[in-house]
Amino acid sequence: MVNRYALRALRLVSITLLSVSVMMCMSTSGNDQQDLQLQEAVFNVPPSFGRTHFIVGFPQDRTVTPDHTQPPSGGVYQVLFSPDDDVQRALLNFIANEQTHIQAAIFMLTDQEIADALLAAAARGVIVEIVTDQGCVQERCGKMGCLHKGNIPVYVYQPTSTGRWNDLMHHKFVIFGKTTGGKSLVWTGSFNWTRSARKHNQEHVVVLDDTQAIEKFTQQFAVLKQRSVRAKVTSRVSNATIVSKRAHEHRELHTT
Repeated sequence: MVNRYALRALRLVSITLLSVSVMMCMSTSGNDQQDLQLQEAVFNVPPSFGRTHFIVGFPQDRTVTPDHTQPPSGGVYQVLFSPDDDVQRALLNFIANEQTHIQAAIFMLTDQEIADALLAAAARGVIVEIVTDQGCVQERCGKMGCLHKGNIPVYVYQPTSTGRWNDLMHHKFVIFGKTTGGKSLVWTGSFNWTRSARKHNQEHVVVLDDTQAIEKFTQQFAVLKQRSVRAKVTSRVSNATIVSKRAHEHRELHTT
């Protein structure tokens, strides 16, 4: 019994040879109308076949030059990859152009330039809110203390479980109320606000201007705030001490 895969291969070869024969006839006939009629009669395929479709055995130009800086269509405003694109510069531009509010859920913030940009936004009247993980406020190089000193509300996520493998607030997204071009945007991806993410790591960011996506992220930010406690700063030590309080809880978390 002939193997069914062998039959498929033979059928593909036959179609390929027939395709070549037809294309040769079309190239020498000089009559476009007859070419189209011949193509449709033999293959029962649309007239664009052979011009926009791949023909087996014909060389194809597969050179692709990605452009990550131009806004694609369909609710996606921008796609960026680090370190190939200047992801941080794009983020700083969105922060600098924001007119109303910034809501950021960020796992790690150690980059002083981003912290300074958020402080500058708050100073000009933009409402800035941050939700972060406990690991960020415990991080030696974390910048949450700087944001506190600038009166930016920081909410520290409270894990539902305790112990070595507690759950994390691992998001990296930002909701911009009215930024570049007067748009409401969502910034999301793998990009932490750290020097490693900016200089070394393979990271990605997708910026969305889709209304439903923005609404969904806004709702989730509110949920994250409910799962967190607002922190405050004391000045008892030279490095900022972030104190998270609940009615029944007092916990100190250290950061620089």
